[in-house]
Amino acid sequence: MTEDIEVASILVDPGIYELQSVQSSSRYFVSTTLGESPRYVRLAGDDSRSLRLDTAWHALIALISHPVEWAEGEMLPRSMRDAAATKAWTLRLGSSHTYLTPDRTPGRGPVYWVQSSACRRLIRHDTMPDFLAEIPLDDVLLEQASAP
Repeated sequence: MTEDIEVASILVDPGIYELQSVQSSSRYFVSTTLGESPRYVRLAGDDSRSLRLDTAWHALIALISHPVEWAEGEMLPRSMRDAAATKAWTLRLGSSHTYLTPDRTPGRGPVYWVQSSACRRLIRHDTMPDFLAEIPLDDVLLEQASAP
């Protein structure tokens, strides 16, 4: 079962969340069910370019919800955005979000970040959708890459 919601404090209300973007068909998922740290995965849409850390679950070292910038189907003018309304570890309808994760790519790092556009739909999933369960954890990918 799924439920459309407006806000989730993921450290207080653990679960599996899907964020759909205003500006593209890319989707972001956040899960607190895959280990000690909350994790995220970005799935690029047909109208988006793929990023180098897409399609793997990455441990989050920070999650930032920026001020609400989209409401009732429209972008809000800057004068209507509350610049002080940034929240950590919170997902919000209408906000863009920044996801920060350790970057273990040789020659890069130490932190990789990606920022979504404003969230037009925020969904809480009761169970992990099958297609997400097949996406590997970044730890597993690193172990496979370093195996002899």
